[in-house]
Amino acid sequence: MRVPLAAALGALALLAAVLPARAEDRRDWARTVSAHIVRFLKYPRSESREGQAGRAMVGFKADRAGHVHDVAIATSSGRPILDRAAVAAVKAADPVPAPHWLSGNETISLVLPVSFKR
Repeated sequence: MRVPLAAALGALALLAAVLPARAEDRRDWARTVSAHIVRFLKYPRSESREGQAGRAMVGFKADRAGHVHDVAIATSSGRPILDRAAVAAVKAADPVPAPHWLSGNETISLVLPVSFKR
């Protein structure tokens, strides 16, 4: 079966337009997810009273519906209580805004900083 040249060129143009958008969509999505997670962040009272601060890097996977899986500390804040609070915030934020470009059983991995500041 022969594909008309105009249709083939149209498909290539569409593909070229979609690919850069995917990278931009992912960046926008990561920012949206980060802002969503912050709403669930609870600064542990004992660490707050002591003036403890830190930043944990939390990794997780999100499926097409935005449900989070495999939440774990990628880089510790150096304060176990803050690390647990960072993981708890990500779990409490489930579901996160859905990554609409995924299909089927695909997941996307993400590592985000979760900061605690005095």
